[in-house]
Amino acid sequence: MEGNGHSKELAAYLLKNHSEQLSSIILSPDPRLHYPLLVDFAEIMDDNPTLSQFIFAKPTEYLPLFDEAAVWAQKVILADLKQHENASLKDNIHVRINISGSPLECPALITIQPHFGQVPVMGFQAT
Repeated sequence: MEGNGHSKELAAYLLKNHSEQLSSIILSPDPRLHYPLLVDFAEIMDDNPTLSQFIFAKPTEYLPLFDEAAVWAQKVILADLKQHENASLKDNIHVRINISGSPLECPALITIQPHFGQVPVMGFQAT
């Protein structure tokens, strides 16, 4: 798997917590569609707090890695679903992170700030 050392952690997280969603996507009939994979940020924080901080601090770097990890995780699950006629790898899978119920709803509690270039974020000048 390409990317930094966190790619495997992202894929392991998806396999552990979202294999049912991934299986459903694999068994969907149209490989040309774009499929969302819905992930709760609070769940990531519970499972791997360090990784959640990286995702929060560098979303433009980690969201594409999460998408790559979802494709890789599908490959692992697909090996078990080969007996199904419809089973196919979906390249257009996109992880969507839900922040409801996470500390992101209350930015005052967060100790790090995301970096989006030189754009002010939550009253701070991000660098």
